[in-house]
Amino acid sequence: GKITIASLLDGANRQEIAVKLKVLSLALLPIKNVDIAECFGHKEYAWDAMMALGVNTFDINLSWVDADFDEEGNLKRIDFARVNREITRELAAVPDARFLCFGGQGIVTILQGRYGWKDTDPRTEKAFKAWIKALVENMKGFKVEPSRLIIETYDEPGEGDYPLGIKESRWIHAVEPRIQTQYYWTGIPRDEAAKGLVLAHDIPSPAVSVCNEADVMYLKGLGKKLWVYDCAADGETLHPIAYYRLMPWMCRKYGIQGWGQFMWFNSGHGGYKAWEGVEGQCMVYPALDDEGMVISRRFLGMRAGTEDYQVLDALERVMAQCPAGKEPESAKAKAFIAQAYEQALQISPRERGYQT
Repeated sequence: GKITIASLLDGANRQEIAVKLKVLSLALLPIKNVDIAECFGHKEYAWDAMMALGVNTFDINLSWVDADFDEEGNLKRIDFARVNREITRELAAVPDARFLCFGGQGIVTILQGRYGWKDTDPRTEKAFKAWIKALVENMKGFKVEPSRLIIETYDEPGEGDYPLGIKESRWIHAVEPRIQTQYYWTGIPRDEAAKGLVLAHDIPSPAVSVCNEADVMYLKGLGKKLWVYDCAADGETLHPIAYYRLMPWMCRKYGIQGWGQFMWFNSGHGGYKAWEGVEGQCMVYPALDDEGMVISRRFLGMRAGTEDYQVLDALERVMAQCPAGKEPESAKAKAFIAQAYEQALQISPRERGYQT
């Protein structure tokens, strides 16, 4: 048959192209080897969108956990009721879900604000560890082992924040070494102080826009599992295909094992103002009638990139089962996929400032 193509802007350069299609059935399996994180946000209206993007790692906001300590830093009371309602729903949808706990630095801030204890006070360490131990015990009630817990120590630390991030990671590992510690990072510096931060954590998570092959391989060379994350910038809105669709391509090529999107509309921010901050760049938005959601180009790009990842995974599974005598065809397919990675990522050079 034939298809007609033309410019989306003004219909110019209209032409017909002859095509011949052969349709093959191919199962697109859920992505199992990547942590796809839902970060913050108002989940109820966006649930279907999150599931469409394969979210399998859900947030636990530790600021939702109400806890009291005595004067010596001993835990007196802790209440997980609010987060447990969310956990119950999430495990019903994704039984093997992982959980990303935000707020390591927040715990320290709460302890200082409520009790006046600085991070150098022994009572802070004692209370922090008690908080983490209680979280582990709470999750065991859901049959969620510590290996499925990821705890963020610090959000986008600067050099002056590294010592606290390192300290928190060591406290967490002292309570339960199977917990993975993580932090989000706006760059990938290579100085000794930054290296110390990397080595103290299990999952360094640089921003998508600062990732390039050399820096990613440097972090992997330190023996680390990597995530990338998405944070607000106008270029993400203006170039959603380059930024969102190709993020899974980049992760697959470089062997990055997790990604997350911050942009879920958060009702807790106190009212939506169009094009102001993160709320102006959400994946999806609540419909005006509170029924359903309004999707964005960013969501469409991310969904397409997720499906691309599943297709690439399926193709590699097929090639791994190549029958005898079909090796030349398999070699051609592998060469095609390698070329596809290179051509796709050329659309979106991972250089600081490109998106913005």
